[in-house]
Amino acid sequence: MNTFIPTGRTSLVKNGDLSFQVQTEYAYRPYPRITTTILNDGQVLHKVEKKLQQPISSIDEQTRVEGIIKNQHGVVLNAIQEDSPALEPQVAQEPAESDRNLSEYECLVNIAGVQKVFHLDTDGNFIGVNGSEQFRRSFGKIFKSLKDVMDIFVQLTPGDVRENGVYEVERDRLYFVSTGADCYFLAIRRTDGETVYEKAIKAAISDSPAQI
Repeated sequence: MNTFIPTGRTSLVKNGDLSFQVQTEYAYRPYPRITTTILNDGQVLHKVEKKLQQPISSIDEQTRVEGIIKNQHGVVLNAIQEDSPALEPQVAQEPAESDRNLSEYECLVNIAGVQKVFHLDTDGNFIGVNGSEQFRRSFGKIFKSLKDVMDIFVQLTPGDVRENGVYEVERDRLYFVSTGADCYFLAIRRTDGETVYEKAIKAAISDSPAQI
């Protein structure tokens, strides 16, 4: 039995006439994860889940995960109050044994303060349902000049690979990341005064199977 269980969080938050109960907790079975559940009148509306690389095995790790729980819980509360696209369900299925390493996307999502990760191919096509529309609503000016921003990292092979790099589009609000074969925009809301986002992004990608 896993004896290191970080403290979870429960809140009641309102949006207009609706009240939502928000619960964020850690679980290590069937795989280690942090899950935030949003309920209304006892009915589950959404789940936001972050997979962890391994179960908690020390007090130090427990303390670190409690910080992640606090951050994820706060992001969801803000999303409910602001009707943010970040409230979209992100329920992860149990990974196969061969898929336990976090993907690039998952590593980026786990950075403190990251509210939303938009995934694009190297030609600028958004990957995922409603990604293009959500980005346009949140970052209209950037959306209009999307190609110019992406061309900061030159497309080495049309439709295939770009230069690697991290670019701060708007300070502490939006970053563009190219890992060669994939591109990402990270919507940020700073939750601390310590995170150096360029460094954190590069570290996150280097921890995934594909490295920047």
